[in-house]
Amino acid sequence: MGLFAYILLGATERPMTRGIYRTQTKESGACYVHVEYDTIAAMELTEQRYRERGYKPEFDKLPSKKDYDAAEAAKNAAEQAKKDGNA
Repeated sequence: MGLFAYILLGATERPMTRGIYRTQTKESGACYVHVEYDTIAAMELTEQRYRERGYKPEFDKLPSKKDYDAAEAAKNAAEQAKKDGNA
């Protein structure tokens, strides 16, 4: 069940939440985590709130957005090469 359905319907099960990557603002240097709820909804949380809620993986183990984007691009390129018969 997605995050919005959980909220609207008062579901008894919490949606699965996981951190995807961490990022930092240029202006203030504040750290944020991009989190997904059951892969249906996504949002940014402050590092403090992410740690307080005990989400996984641990903040320090999350990739940076730059590293995450590079890994996703490599994965997509490999999948495309496989489809094209070049792998």
